[in-house]
Amino acid sequence: MKRITTIISFLLFAFFSYSQMYVWQNGALVGDYAKGTIDSVKFVKPEPQLQTLRNEPTEGGLSHIFSIAEGATIFFSQGNLRYKPSTKEWAFASSQTSRVGTGNASIAEEHTGWIDLFGWGTSGYNNVAPHLSVQDYTKYANVENIAGTNYDWGVYNKISNGGNEAGLWRTLTADEWLYLFYSRENADSLFAFGVVNSVKGLILLPDNWQQPEGIDFYPSMTKGLMPEGKYFWNMASDNYEHNTYSNEQWARMEEAGAVFLPAAGYRRGTEVEELNEYGAYWTASGRTDNFAYRTIFYSSILSPGGSNITYYYGYSVRLVQDAVKVTQPQGEMIVYKTNSEIDKYFVNQVDSITYKK
Repeated sequence: MKRITTIISFLLFAFFSYSQMYVWQNGALVGDYAKGTIDSVKFVKPEPQLQTLRNEPTEGGLSHIFSIAEGATIFFSQGNLRYKPSTKEWAFASSQTSRVGTGNASIAEEHTGWIDLFGWGTSGYNNVAPHLSVQDYTKYANVENIAGTNYDWGVYNKISNGGNEAGLWRTLTADEWLYLFYSRENADSLFAFGVVNSVKGLILLPDNWQQPEGIDFYPSMTKGLMPEGKYFWNMASDNYEHNTYSNEQWARMEEAGAVFLPAAGYRRGTEVEELNEYGAYWTASGRTDNFAYRTIFYSSILSPGGSNITYYYGYSVRLVQDAVKVTQPQGEMIVYKTNSEIDKYFVNQVDSITYKK
């Protein structure tokens, strides 16, 4: 494994003012080095590893690639996630513009219709039920992040029209949403507000976008939308007016790889608000204070993964599937004596390094 060897290398303070160095792991002493027995410590960060998981999505996926980190790409699902409490069925909406809307007000365990606005981490794991609507954050997935855990809807559940196996899908993290809008190549020109057959929402274009002949697309950054921190603003106009498509025109955009996130509103308790005006999508990233990050947009603002709110709000979920995954092997702390390696520790397993005079 090739390593980046210029990360950090330092001489131990023990050379000058310390007689002993201790390494602690999980509260236990695992390394005890007297002055003179070692001469350097080097921290080594391995290079990220790329793993191609699939060249095409499974059932329920759109077939064009989106970058969400350096080297990492995903496929979007064909529509927002939905759930039928009475049968415990998970499914993707049949179209990208589809949303349940006011039907979410009937959220309950015995409800026979679909719901598609969920509290954070309500995958059904650990009794955090998808139909949960109580405004008490202690009843929800009270963890810092749901990424890679069973609280992630796509990790824990079978999606009936999405391959029907658990673990095929996942929720984007806040950082991945931010990369999608800010950091991928040509990011400024690959998103816009728009209206598809009277449904307002946000349009995302794939990395290899080719504009269909005879159909216009106007990136919102060319229409006055301005970045400010983790937000985009344009208070002077209704951003949804930037692009308008009929069903026929959108079918051609979608065939070319365009993704549409409908402004499906949000739910507070059993009240559905701002339908067709406000879009709110959960990320897999939370905090330690009962808040989680979200992607939100409405007529004058867009915040991709940069804002947060308490767990019990009902928001949309749009799952993705990894195409190329980037993994970062654990960093290492290597102890040397006369240029020879004598001990090695994984950095993320080391609690602390202490010294004794």
